[in-house]
Formats: sequence, C-alpha cells, structure tokens
Amino acid sequence: MTPQPNKPKGVFSASRISDLLASGGKARQSYIYDLCLDVLGLYKNFETKEMLHGTVNQQNAFDFTVKPLFKDAVMQHDVYISINKDCGASPDVLIGNDTLDIKCPTLLYFNAYRHSQPKSMKDQVQMQMMATKADKGYLLFYLSKPETWGEEGWEEYDFERYDDNHYVIEFAKDEAKHEEILKAVEKAAPQRDELLDILVNAEEWDFKTLMRWCRDGNKYDRLKNANNMWNADVFRYDNEFYFKTLKKQ
Repeated sequence: MTPQPNKPKGVFSASRISDLLASGGKARQSYIYDLCLDVLGLYKNFETKEMLHGTVNQQNAFDFTVKPLFKDAVMQHDVYISINKDCGASPDVLIGNDTLDIKCPTLLYFNAYRHSQPKSMKDQVQMQMMATKADKGYLLFYLSKPETWGEEGWEEYDFERYDDNHYVIEFAKDEAKHEEILKAVEKAAPQRDELLDILVNAEEWDFKTLMRWCRDGNKYDRLKNANNMWNADVFRYDNEFYFKTLKKQ
C-alpha cells in the first residue's frame, strides 16, 4: 500500500469506477470530464441532503457498529491509497489489509440493500481491495433517522433489536473484476489527458463574442452535453466549457 494524506487531482478512484465501467458512453465521458475539471480546479462537488446525512453519521457508524464488530478497525478519514499513477482508492476503514466502506442510506434503501447491493458499490469495494491488496472487503450499512437542521424533538427510530440499525455484507476478491478495472483505467487515462489538453487550450470568449455568435443564428451548449467531447468545437466562458453548434445553411 502507498497511503497519501490527500487524493491527487485527476486520478480515477473507487467511488466512481462504475461510471468508467459503464456500457453507456455518457457516464464514462462525464466521469473523465469531471476529472479534467478537478485538475483545473473547476469541479463543483454538490452535496445532496442524503450525502450530508451519510457524512454526518459515518463516525457514529464506526464508533457504535464497526469498532465492536472489528476490534482492529481503523478509520481512514479520506486517506488515499494508490494502485498506480492513474488510479487508487480511499476506503473508509481498514481492518489490517481488508477494507470496509460505510454506507448510511435512508430507510427504504437500507432495507433494499440488505438483499441486493448496486453494482456501483460492489465495484467500489473491489477497487478498494485492489489498493490494499486485500482478500476480503466489506460494506457496512448503518441506519439512523434523518434529521432536519435545527429540528426540535428529534427521536431515533424505535428499533426493536440492538442490531436492527446495521448489517455487514462481505465480498471476496474478484480477480476478473480487478483486471477489468485496470484495463478500463489504462484505456481512459490517455483520453483524460487529451481532453484536458483540449480544455486548457480552449478559446476564451467574452460576453460580446458570445452574443455575436448567437445573434448570427448559431447555438451553443454545455460541453457535458456533447455526444463526443473530443470532437467538439470547445470554448470557455466565465469558467465554464461549452461547444459550438453552427446554424443550418
């Protein structure tokens, strides 16, 4: 393992590796684009209330459920572990070399995930295991009633049993999946670098240039909506990237 205190910009990571492995090109392209924005310092990471709920409850999940179950567990707090120069992972918890990721879904998904976990989570665990060279990986699901900021009289769910608020899913190392991930990263890394070069060298437009373009009957759209970003005619306006669409003759 090669731990680092912070994840390098632009590397492929376990949290979104399923986007890179997706059969549809849009998710893959969008992920590569987001990595380029990350390198340029322009990526905007929006946090939903569900994501905030997970962040807030992660430490409680570790203290109240992970630690009693796994005495040697260590909370990582976003420590990045590289696989190679282009990819790596940040498991929430290490148990020796084995990894554990904490999920804090709402009630509906907490009960659904007990029976079937999304492919994205399974891929994430496998990539975390790659980083630590683990034989086993875990997902721990922790349930706590959502709380609105400033809410008065909040009460936890009325659990009947002490372990109704959590369960653990164990995964064995999947060598075929590891190979699939490495091949996907190897293919995508040059495409990331090519797209980054396109963005760095994109023409900078000002307001008047943009208005003249539209006044002449032409159109433009956000680059993230392009079918193929590498073939798009890209320009930059107000720290956003767009592509040009010529008017029909």
